[in-house]
Amino acid sequence: GYGMIIKSKTLRSILNLIKVLPAKQRKGLITLIPISVASGIADLLVIGIVSEMFTAIINDGERTPLPFYSILPEQEQWRIIALITIYIVLNWFSSLSKILTRACQLRLKTNIWRDLCEIAQRKIMSQNYEYFISSKQENHAASILINVGSVSDVIVFPLMRLISGIFVIILITVAMLFVGKEIAFYLIIILIVAYFSITSIITPFLRLANSKRIDLQMKTNNILTESIRNILDIQLTGSDEYYQNKYSSEGRKSTSYIWKAELLPDIPRSFIEPFGITLIFAFGMLSVNTRVDSRDFLELVPFLATVAVTSLKLTPPLQDVFRSLIDLRGGLPTLEEALKIISLKEKRSTFTMSNIYNGKSIKPSKNIILDHVSYNYPSNPKPVIKDVYMNISVGSRVAFVGRTGSGKSTTANLLLSLLTPTQGSLIVDGIQITGKEIPLWQANCSYVPQSINLISSSIIENIAFGQSKDQI
Repeated sequence: GYGMIIKSKTLRSILNLIKVLPAKQRKGLITLIPISVASGIADLLVIGIVSEMFTAIINDGERTPLPFYSILPEQEQWRIIALITIYIVLNWFSSLSKILTRACQLRLKTNIWRDLCEIAQRKIMSQNYEYFISSKQENHAASILINVGSVSDVIVFPLMRLISGIFVIILITVAMLFVGKEIAFYLIIILIVAYFSITSIITPFLRLANSKRIDLQMKTNNILTESIRNILDIQLTGSDEYYQNKYSSEGRKSTSYIWKAELLPDIPRSFIEPFGITLIFAFGMLSVNTRVDSRDFLELVPFLATVAVTSLKLTPPLQDVFRSLIDLRGGLPTLEEALKIISLKEKRSTFTMSNIYNGKSIKPSKNIILDHVSYNYPSNPKPVIKDVYMNISVGSRVAFVGRTGSGKSTTANLLLSLLTPTQGSLIVDGIQITGKEIPLWQANCSYVPQSINLISSSIIENIAFGQSKDQI
């Protein structure tokens, strides 16, 4: 079942996400590979030194197969000191390489988060006006803040951990098989089976928890937005308590899902780490259960110590890989919601103020014609206006009068080219307004709405709407 899920949904969605990322960030994912390999090699060398140290101590200086054995001091005491020194240095290198890897991962994650939010905002802003009136506007803001913002945490960062972890695991597993041979092979198989067994139980609930979390966060965000936007009505009708209770009850529903979604990915490691150590020494004891010679037991110590250290070195990247897989599976609802916005096609052409100053706009001198125009909203197949013909001479003043729902606002929006007629066309001085002509026509349109929105800025910036301070 998991293979099909990854193949059909998660993997396809991740590939779609990678496609929309800027080339710089895609390259960043690839540059993590050599850094991860360096970290894995450092761990590999640490394992080799541990094996050498215990062998040198237990075997009373017998030769071991390390390639740099010949450059070590011949005297046993100094050889052990040299090995300890190399062990310390390699541990420092290993730790620093891990810090470097994590720093690169976090920096790349942050850059991708910023890029995805910018892409989402640009895609939404480039939609036709019809897109905004056919769905709730507050959902767009909530989706950017919650889903697009979360993608870097629940998809991108786990993906980077997965890439890094796989290379480290390959290197350490090779070393473990070289040292432990059959025992190590069986140990790895048992650990992987145990891990997948635990994750197979956890993943369905984790996916449900993430899906519930997204839904409830969207609801609470919408309630908060609505209560602030309608504060005048709320205060006049005394509805404060109703909105407070509504927000509180929705919020409480999400708390159990959120903390469980955070806890569940850590559970496998908590069981597997002590389970692995138990297996190592259990295998070791079984291999000498028929021998009682203390010397035979001592010779087993370097092997057990090396396999134990290898296992401990293997557990963190193994946990990273499995947690990443859990996060990627559980994060699918978040990714799908984000891709709905990120994958939107840019439909609207835009203009700059320089077009107006340079005379590149469509300014009528004769007439504006609605030529047998009909329009119906996407949510309703019934036309709001049907076969309307209107010829407005330049310089005239026209009023649309009618009952609520008769199509006054729709007609005005068709004249402004905010809506595209389902039949007929808008013609200005003989020019049909479509595609690239729309922003050139809109550059000469002014609109005073029934209710106004002030931006959170100075009076002059509200007047010079959409212009930066240095251009005013």
